[in-house]
Amino acid sequence: MNRPQNPNELVRRRGRTAAIAVFFAITTVFTVVCSAEIIVQVWWPEISGPAPECRPELAKLFDSVPAARKAAAEGPGGEKAAIDRFRRALRPAWASRPALTGACAGDQEAAQALRAVDALRYAEENHVRHEAAELTRRRRDAAKFRQKLFDQP
Repeated sequence: MNRPQNPNELVRRRGRTAAIAVFFAITTVFTVVCSAEIIVQVWWPEISGPAPECRPELAKLFDSVPAARKAAAEGPGGEKAAIDRFRRALRPAWASRPALTGACAGDQEAAQALRAVDALRYAEENHVRHEAAELTRRRRDAAKFRQKLFDQP
């Protein structure tokens, strides 16, 4: 390796190496801390309040999905607005969802139903997202043709 003749060049290289090391350390620590917080929230959510009864709360989850789908379909806006309405409609019933894993653990059928309603919720949300995107595209196309055909001077 060529050693620099100029002492300023040596100082500059060491400074650059130190800056890269500090940047790497800060970025790594930030990423690890954020990842750890997300992992804890997803796999070990904090459950507060009394344990809910499994089957009555499970029924609320099943009933909330069609109601949320209807709420998503009713209203203006694109994909973001539809998803927001869908999630807002689900929020009251799904607030007890983290506690239901433990509450339904002893009831095999209810535990299977809980997995099924989870899958249904995410499938419906995905459907709402795609449906809203398609509807937005169709509205834009229709408006373009209406303007082209009927709004000309």
